[in-house]
Amino acid sequence: MPERVCILGLGQMGGSIAFALKKRQLCKEVIGYSLYQEEIDQAIELQAIDTGSTSVAEAVKGANLCILAMPVEPLIAFAKEYAHLFPKGCIVTDISSVKSIIVEEVRPAFNEQGVHFIGSHPMAGNEKSGLINADPDLYIKTIIFICSYCTDDPAAINIVREFWRDLEAQPYEVDAIEHDAAVASTSHALHITSTVATHIALEGGKYDLASLACAGAFRDTTRIAASDPKMWRDITKTNRGAILESLQHTIDEMQDMKQVIENNDWDKLENYLESGRQLRQRWWADFQELKK
Repeated sequence: MPERVCILGLGQMGGSIAFALKKRQLCKEVIGYSLYQEEIDQAIELQAIDTGSTSVAEAVKGANLCILAMPVEPLIAFAKEYAHLFPKGCIVTDISSVKSIIVEEVRPAFNEQGVHFIGSHPMAGNEKSGLINADPDLYIKTIIFICSYCTDDPAAINIVREFWRDLEAQPYEVDAIEHDAAVASTSHALHITSTVATHIALEGGKYDLASLACAGAFRDTTRIAASDPKMWRDITKTNRGAILESLQHTIDEMQDMKQVIENNDWDKLENYLESGRQLRQRWWADFQELKK
């Protein structure tokens, strides 16, 4: 583990990394960066970081490893503006859920300055936000996708991989384009369909009665509709192509099911529901095994 780690962005995800480092005493110094001094002060008071700054140059000075915990579009703009301030030879990773555009635009900005950039994406977090919702154990047993490039320094890749292992996570290396296609279906498009389901159930004059009819199924299906709209606007914009493909697949499947119901083909419907149940059970068993 590098001795001096800088976390740039002290929300739930970045704060959880900071808390995890401090709890496990994995490095000598944890530094925080935020646009707002009150966030730095809060993080110091909560003992998430040792010190921090609203100055990028001051925060990253002497850092061996930097984690960019920002939404995708602000992260890209940040890298292009401030990459020259990072110490030459240091390693930078991120935690954003879109990787192709990060590899294409952020990586070169750092590489030109002699800084190693290796993209990461932890499959963690929830609909909550802010340092107050950070958790030092958030990344335990969590899959961490690492999207390196063919010319990246193997030693830098290994340090990022071991960094996540020290946080008790499970790193998995994958191509950035394949990553974005996968998470479009397993996460990104689901945020949109969750919000669609919320609108269908509750908007308009039917709210009073419909809200009384909302129970477990509505709660479980729409939980992620409570997520930060600005963040998901950003993610959708930067993974637009893969999300559109996933949404089209969803529309096609729904059209097929609509046709099945119109045709009173109840056996086909039951078979489809059964195959979905089996897929879900298979995933849940694998997921539980992963968490052991």
